[in-house]
Amino acid sequence: MENVLVNDISKLDLSATDAHGPNSHQLCDIEPLPSGARRTRRIFYYGWVISPEFLLEYAPSPKITLRSYSDGLDGLRKISRYKHLHWVNGYVADGEDLPHMDVGMEGRKVSDLLVVTASFTGKKTDKHLHNRRPTVAQMAKLIELFHGEKPSWHMDGQPKDFVHEYTLLMDLDD
Repeated sequence: MENVLVNDISKLDLSATDAHGPNSHQLCDIEPLPSGARRTRRIFYYGWVISPEFLLEYAPSPKITLRSYSDGLDGLRKISRYKHLHWVNGYVADGEDLPHMDVGMEGRKVSDLLVVTASFTGKKTDKHLHNRRPTVAQMAKLIELFHGEKPSWHMDGQPKDFVHEYTLLMDLDD
């Protein structure tokens, strides 16, 4: 079955089903980048603002060692069946204020983010990342895990020139 895109995430019919529940082959489209994003020197991430404790909720109970954030990320990847989830840090929208947030460079609020895709606008990797996104079924599960909240775009605090230092880049072919 060919993968097709849904043009607007807000119009997703998450009730559409195939033999595996919500459509497990149809790719979920993402919202357009914020206006002006293509003219910045920043990476943009599409996902959810999370607290570090959120990841620990999905880490398996340890038998010997302590639970870790990476264990929680692995747990979320298994539950959602979307292996391209990443945990990064980025700016949040003005007005968002949660106890775990810090003030980053340029005096703006930053938070941990759970990312489903990214935009390295102008970089060779951008098309690859834009085409790698969850299916409708995977996005439905992720939205369910976030109690109905849909993902949004967040700007990275570092210019794109630093992309080679990111572990996310190492996972482009995961």
